Amino acid sequence: MTDEFVPDHYVPISATVRCEAAGESVSLTVIGTLLATLLERGHRLYVAWGEAGKTRYTEELDVDLEQGEVRFHAQGQGPHTIVAETLIHAYPVTTHWSADLNGGRGGFQYGASDGLGRIDWDAGEGQRTITGKFRCDDECSPYYFRSERYALWVDEPEARAMAYERYVGETYSLYSVSEAAALRLSAEALEHSGYPALIRRADTPLAELERVPAFQLIHNVIIGQGVHRSLATYILPPMWQRAAADYPAIFSGFYDQNENVFSVIGPDMLRVIGKLYTERGAGVVGIIWNGGGSIGTRTLQQSIYANLDELFERAIQDFGVREDGIVTVGGSRGGFASLLAAANPSTQSYRVRYAVCANVPFLIGSPLLTMLNSTHPILDQALCEDTGYKDAWRREWRDELGKSGMERFLETTLGTSDLAEIDEVRSPASETIMRRLAVNGTQVILSHGTHDPFTASWLAYRWVDRARALGIPVRHEIGYRFGHNNSTLPMDRARCCLEHILSGEPLAMAGDLHYVRASEEPADWSRSALLKVDRQPLFFEGPKVVVRGAANDFTLYGVPGMDYRLTLVPSQPQAGDVDVDVDVDVDVDVDVDVDVDVDVDVGGGGKAIMTEGESAVTESRDEHSSGMRQGDGEVMETESVMTESAMTKTAMAEIVMMEPAETEGACAMSAHELSPDKYQSDDGEVVVMEGRLEALPGMREGFSYAISYRDITGELHGEAYRYRLRYRLPGEDGWREGLPHTPQPDHPEPTLKVLKTQPNPLQPEWISMTLQHFIGWGLSEV
Repeated sequence: MTDEFVPDHYVPISATVRCEAAGESVSLTVIGTLLATLLERGHRLYVAWGEAGKTRYTEELDVDLEQGEVRFHAQGQGPHTIVAETLIHAYPVTTHWSADLNGGRGGFQYGASDGLGRIDWDAGEGQRTITGKFRCDDECSPYYFRSERYALWVDEPEARAMAYERYVGETYSLYSVSEAAALRLSAEALEHSGYPALIRRADTPLAELERVPAFQLIHNVIIGQGVHRSLATYILPPMWQRAAADYPAIFSGFYDQNENVFSVIGPDMLRVIGKLYTERGAGVVGIIWNGGGSIGTRTLQQSIYANLDELFERAIQDFGVREDGIVTVGGSRGGFASLLAAANPSTQSYRVRYAVCANVPFLIGSPLLTMLNSTHPILDQALCEDTGYKDAWRREWRDELGKSGMERFLETTLGTSDLAEIDEVRSPASETIMRRLAVNGTQVILSHGTHDPFTASWLAYRWVDRARALGIPVRHEIGYRFGHNNSTLPMDRARCCLEHILSGEPLAMAGDLHYVRASEEPADWSRSALLKVDRQPLFFEGPKVVVRGAANDFTLYGVPGMDYRLTLVPSQPQAGDVDVDVDVDVDVDVDVDVDVDVDVDVGGGGKAIMTEGESAVTESRDEHSSGMRQGDGEVMETESVMTESAMTKTAMAEIVMMEPAETEGACAMSAHELSPDKYQSDDGEVVVMEGRLEALPGMREGFSYAISYRDITGELHGEAYRYRLRYRLPGEDGWREGLPHTPQPDHPEPTLKVLKTQPNPLQPEWISMTLQHFIGWGLSEV
């Protein structure tokens, strides 16, 4: 689309080109099967063009079915495209939000199309834009959201903050959608598959959906009964028929529904199911879900199970989805949705064959007690967002009932602050959830990035090893220094799973795969390389800043039997050590341009395994993938970067996963040995943690970690320090010093800054001080 050209309700079936003068000869490609279907049914085609701000149409065109071309002469200067009389969008795109209700504060109204923010497409800049300001900027107000301006909770319009089963955007979307943004989604589907995508009303009769030569989005369907409801969009493949009744399905659940469909998830899902349709002739139904709300919920409330039952029952009964042919996929909160949909205790009607999950914050429950510190600098903001109170991050804060921010957070998201119940029953890491996955026969691909500012890596390692002990097949993908981003792309992993469902061939799900940055160039930080290892690479996760009087967790990962000593050495602040510039309210998912095989010798031990059937998975953008969403701000989004909530997305890119190759000269380790007499402290050096990593019960062979949770600030008399790690691998006499890589781009020095007081975590300074691109701090061997 060269201009922001909207041909009324019509959806282009070709590219849009700009013509310079009337009479110019133009030929546009239209996929042959689409042309043939339209002409066989007698549906007229038009050339649509823009002139003086108006759209005009002509039937003066020639169709070449054999070549798949439509030829015409330009009608004037401006954009021209091909449309069909029957392929139209149902404008306006619904939100189910009316600005007129509750005295102008707005509220739920089925079929309404107002919004508190807006999704648009800026053709000149080539990017989506998402704007909206929901966070309260009144310094005198204790509330996180603008609840005095908007009636954000449908059944309790006078409420001012979140509560359990009361979240922002349960049955409405925060964002209205411009016609240009809707057309952009269709244009992307057209680019990938040759078929456009049509927006259809939620109540469109099924008979009208039969045998339409386009993708159809049955949009903003209300799921659930009573007050505990949610929103879903079903995507039907071209030429869908009820009688077929054997469609696999791909499901993803994330945050705001219009944002999901038109920005975060929809483009990638349409790409995946579009390519399966054109390359394999296979129809796949897509399902996009808002997970129970736009903001506040982490999709952990109990009502989601009944909602999921209804969502999949409708998919099976109305849209012909195979009850045992479902793949769930998502990152962060979407990872919760993926796992919980697979572990649904009440379902009798569907089974999730494969669950693809990225960067799942398994800290929900007891681990959260010690993780609200600057090692995980985004959690305080999540605490405020999910409770609806600006000061919930303060340890001394109490609500009107005397509950702390932690208690309020847990009760809002899970319905209880009883950690024993959460750990045993409700958390995605609970025994109950994991046993349901085992009983249901779900296979799991779990990927996570080290140095994640939301959570610690040991939680993902523990989850995988516990799952395997319960008989759950798990493929574990570890992205070193990727943080809360994707080193592999979940949506393409889901495509691989769908291909195995379509072929009927089993997919072997096993092994631990390791990924690193393909390059250390700052402009190239997001590229992924598959790493072949002989032992577990060493890495350390810790804070970039500490606050005097507050404890932090410091975690070192490596191999059993490794001796280590982690210290802090006084240093002078270096230019660029702190306060780096980042986008404050966005979570950046990696745009993986290329997948490189790298063979790195990291010592003795096991090897990563690429399992059967995995050598040709196409990598590209994904929603998702994912993070804990920040819910406000005016944000300009570009398609060259994938962000996750407070408005996020990735650029298109495709790479091919290859088997690990023997590569000469790749990524040699740079640690050097120290003789025992060099194992001494410098003046002023402070020991953070030291000891020997032990073999841990229930953990995989060749992996171990140690955590030190403590307040070290009483020993730190200066303001700036440098991390120093010395270690000795099993069987070695000499000590090595240093892990050569820090996780954040453009920040090579492993520094620590000491603050007198905790800055407000809702302000930009905290984000820029503690992380870049949603990557936490520490060190890494690779």
